[in-house]
Amino acid sequence: TSIGDSAFYNCKNLTSITIGNGVTSIGDWAFRYCENLTSVTIGSGVAFIHKEAFSDCKNLTSITFADPYGWWYTYNEDATSGTFIPVPKLSDPESAAEYLTYTHDDCYFKKG
Repeated sequence: TSIGDSAFYNCKNLTSITIGNGVTSIGDWAFRYCENLTSVTIGSGVAFIHKEAFSDCKNLTSITFADPYGWWYTYNEDATSGTFIPVPKLSDPESAAEYLTYTHDDCYFKKG
């Protein structure tokens, strides 16, 4: 039900991925440095995206969320408390990719 920390870290062969609805969590650095990754589809079951999951994926231009609404982010490491800020840009795949790979790649994202 989860993609662990660093699971695909620096995987050069990934070009696109679909994360199924049964996955609930994407760990820290899960896809970091996947430099050939260009597109990601995230299923509706995902409720947590941890720190830098997609950071340094320099060719990632599209992240499509099955359910892009109701997401929040925080800089708090346990991602269960602190100030959560609504994420306004996940309905557009190009904006979502920029948001998760560069703009706020060091944040923790939570749905709901």
